[in-house]
Amino acid sequence: MSQHHCPHCKTPVVIPEGQPGALCPNCRSAVMLEGSPRQPKPRRGSPALRITLVVAILAMVGVWLYVGPLAPEPGINLTGESRATSVTPRRFVLWELHADDTVRVVELYAKANAAGSLALVCNQVLNSRDDVLSLKTIGGRLSDKGVYEEEYRGKTYERPWYMLDVTHDQHGYDARIDHPPHLHINGDERLISIGVDPKAYAQETIAVAIPVSARLRRIYDHQPYHHVTLEEWDVFYYDLTDIQGHVSIHIAYTPGEDAPSLDWDTVEASR
Repeated sequence: MSQHHCPHCKTPVVIPEGQPGALCPNCRSAVMLEGSPRQPKPRRGSPALRITLVVAILAMVGVWLYVGPLAPEPGINLTGESRATSVTPRRFVLWELHADDTVRVVELYAKANAAGSLALVCNQVLNSRDDVLSLKTIGGRLSDKGVYEEEYRGKTYERPWYMLDVTHDQHGYDARIDHPPHLHINGDERLISIGVDPKAYAQETIAVAIPVSARLRRIYDHQPYHHVTLEEWDVFYYDLTDIQGHVSIHIAYTPGEDAPSLDWDTVEASR
C-alpha cells in the first residue's frame, strides 16, 4: 500500500497495492496514482446529432408508409374532356385486368364503309396461342385465322390473327388471355405494361380497367386523361392519337376481388 494526499483537501489517502486509486475519506474525491488511466466520463450526443437521428428515423418510416402495405392510393383527379366522337378511322382497346391474373382484351376498329369487306385484325403478343382462353368476334364473321411469330430480346412470341368478313362499321375481337407477357407479377403486386407506337388513326384510345376493390399503387409513364367508375371497375383512359414516338402505359396495383366483365360498348362510349 502507498500513501498519497488528496489534491483537493490534502487529506492523506492510502491506495491499496495493485489498485490505480482510491476515494478521499474526507471529500470523496478520486485520488489516482500518477500515470494511471482515468475512467472516461460518458459523453452524451449533441442535441444536433440527436435531432438528426430522429429526423432520419422518421424519414425512413415515412418512406415505408408511402410505398409499403399501408401506402395510400394515388389521388385520382382526372378531369380530361371526353374523347367520345364518331371520327374514323378509329381504334379502341380495352384491357380488363382480372383478379386471377387473366386479362380480357377487346379491340375495336371503326372504319367508314367497312361493312361487306374483309378485315384482318391481330390479337396481342402472347407467350403461346394456347393462352387464348376464349374468343368472340365483333361486327364480323371469322373466315380465317393464323399466327405470326415475333422475336423480342431473344424470345419468340406468338400473335394470333383473324380474318373477318365484316358485317358492321365497327369490328374486332373480344378475347380472354392467360399468362399475358404484358402482366408482370412480383409477390402481391401486379404491373401492367403496354407499349404503343404511333399509328395513322384519326383517334386511338386505350382503356385499362381494374376492379374497384384492387389497391392502386402507381400510374406512371404515359398518363391517362380520363377516369370513370363503371359498375365494379375503375377505368383509366389513354389518348394515343398524337404520340410522336413509342410510349409505355404502366399501372401497378394489388389485386382485390374479381368483378363481372364490363359491357365493352359502355366502356367505349365513355371514352
